[in-house]
Amino acid sequence: MAQFRMLGPLGVDPRVPGDRITVPRGPKVRKLLCLFLLHPGTIVTLNQIMEELWGEEAVDSAVPTVRTHVYHLRRVLAQRGAGGAQGAMIHTTSSGYVLDLRDDGTDVLSFRSSARRGADLLRAGNHAAAARELRSALSQWRGPALGDVCHGRVLEQEVVHLEGQRQDALHQRIIADLNLGDHRRIIGELRRLVAAEPLNEWLYGCLIESLYHSGLRNEALRAYRQIRRTLDTELGLEPAPFLQEMQQMILDPATGAVPRFGSLMTKAFSTIA
Repeated sequence: MAQFRMLGPLGVDPRVPGDRITVPRGPKVRKLLCLFLLHPGTIVTLNQIMEELWGEEAVDSAVPTVRTHVYHLRRVLAQRGAGGAQGAMIHTTSSGYVLDLRDDGTDVLSFRSSARRGADLLRAGNHAAAARELRSALSQWRGPALGDVCHGRVLEQEVVHLEGQRQDALHQRIIADLNLGDHRRIIGELRRLVAAEPLNEWLYGCLIESLYHSGLRNEALRAYRQIRRTLDTELGLEPAPFLQEMQQMILDPATGAVPRFGSLMTKAFSTIA
């Protein structure tokens, strides 16, 4: 079998010795392959193909060109070696085409399967297993989805959807790590994330929690002041209530107890999920 890779540059990883399948070089055939791989077992309509390949310039006279592209793609998928793999096939329907992956797979399917299992484990409170499963899901990513494929309107929507799923899996993995007490280990990652998303209050809350529980109280307060300053400057807003509550819990000298932010962060996450 072969593993088609789309979570990064388009590629294919042969899993059977002698399997010589390669990805096509033609830009339109590459886009067509991605459309099929993102919807295995589902009809990809002729209208979707036309919109992706030509956009508003699509005309009925382009239908024979689509058929030619499908023909060339079928030849690419048929490039199997002596390994005997039952590779992907494209079937024609009355309204479009259906890709049957057969023994082949995709990194998108692997990612989504692991992400679902990780989310289920997280909801069940099995944080260690959830963290492992979600890390496995995220390890499928090698860069921006379809990073070297020119996107039309249809593929662009798919890429946005995939990125949203990646963000969900990342946030769930962070929640699992926080519940496991792995605060110090993820500080560097959280610093990079808030630098990339300086208005993301939930990520700042995770950073504040990790800093505090790593014994870095002053840095935790500094991170709170940073997000407060950024929100005021950019949006004219005060931090969300859960951030203000976290700050008060850190500043309150009355009990001397270590604040527990878990319920605050879980509740905050539920509002963005």
